[in-house]
Amino acid sequence: MSILGRLIPKFWDNISSRNEIRNEYKQMRSDLKHQELVQVPFHFRDKGSGLGDKAEDVHLRVLQTIEDASSSKEEKYDIDQAVEYEIPESNLNQVESAIEEAIDAINRENRKAKLLWGIFIAILLIVISATIVLPQLLT
Repeated sequence: MSILGRLIPKFWDNISSRNEIRNEYKQMRSDLKHQELVQVPFHFRDKGSGLGDKAEDVHLRVLQTIEDASSSKEEKYDIDQAVEYEIPESNLNQVESAIEEAIDAINRENRKAKLLWGIFIAILLIVISATIVLPQLLT
């Protein structure tokens, strides 16, 4: 299998997993605004490993901020399989800004990955066109 055949699925899998985490953060933000609750899935802490260095640090910091800001914590073993944190009104802004920071960090990682992928494709196209066009120009 070619290098591109291995790189393309890996690239889109990384972006897809980042988007999945970003969507979970958006759901947390929505729950926080409407119910003053944040549900953190049990597996969520471990999901940060594929985000990229800076986004992973932000991810862990957000989870710590949620834990520190909560007034109560309840584990749910029903369909959600999550830990539900009740956030007091005095800490809502702190948690919301931490969640926004995580969403922004994930978006930055996605943009960076797409830019690097675009550069790779551009270089590949230049090399391919040079190998086709240059011999024709030299003859």
